[in-house]
Amino acid sequence: LLQSPSEIKFAFFQQKLTAYIKQQAVTLDANFANQQLTAQLSYQPNKDEQHLATISAQLDEHFLDLPQQLSLNYQWHLPETLIAEPSLQQGHSMLNWHKQDQQLHGNWQLNSAITPENQFNLPFRFDTQSLTIDKGKIDWQLSNDFPLNAYLTTTITPNRFSLDELYPIKTAVRISLLTQNAKGKGNVVISSPQGEIQQDSLLFPLQVTGNIKQGDYILYSSVPLDLRGKFDDLTLRFLQGALLRLTGTERFLTINDLRFPLAGVRVDKQGIHWRLHAIFRG
Repeated sequence: LLQSPSEIKFAFFQQKLTAYIKQQAVTLDANFANQQLTAQLSYQPNKDEQHLATISAQLDEHFLDLPQQLSLNYQWHLPETLIAEPSLQQGHSMLNWHKQDQQLHGNWQLNSAITPENQFNLPFRFDTQSLTIDKGKIDWQLSNDFPLNAYLTTTITPNRFSLDELYPIKTAVRISLLTQNAKGKGNVVISSPQGEIQQDSLLFPLQVTGNIKQGDYILYSSVPLDLRGKFDDLTLRFLQGALLRLTGTERFLTINDLRFPLAGVRVDKQGIHWRLHAIFRG
């Protein structure tokens, strides 16, 4: 801070605290009065990279508690050297919440400035026991031919909201992926109602059910899975009844039925184990 020109101002007058800090790439302007905090923080290390955050918060009487109300707006502009994905090079994100009936009700939204249709919106509730995202919506163009449209509902319940007593963390996740082609709409549901995360391991039973419609193909799935183990040695097992089935037409190839029975297959850091085979009619 002292190795380059810096400017620091603090003032306290009529129960209002103001602060101004400017140092090379960083500028902070903040005001605090009657438990209300407003601030703007900008960071511009070079002409190609910019960050701007504005915050408004109604603080609790106990400063270590979460604010009664909060609104945070963050905008960014990143060069290609830092992030290659064009849709993530510019954008803005908003986080807001308010306390009601001993619960925190809020929303987190992110939008790409390059491709405005790329966005996600995650409404959430937070109490003393769990964090719940209810019907979050994700729309993202992964490629020209494959837009990702999904709904997310999840509940995360730690042992306690304390760093030394956080584990085990119970999880319940449901993701619904939506697709569409000339044959109509498709929907795949990925669910894990009873997951558990330990400090160095996890246990995640999964079920993938539904169909994906892409191009002229339909991929049907009914895949029970089990993901577990230490974080540095995870194992994914395909359980009894796991099956993928594909139908469709591409130029000179007509697939009436292409089945991939996957029961018994195991994937870990050593590779893929068991028998890989398919049944084809076309």
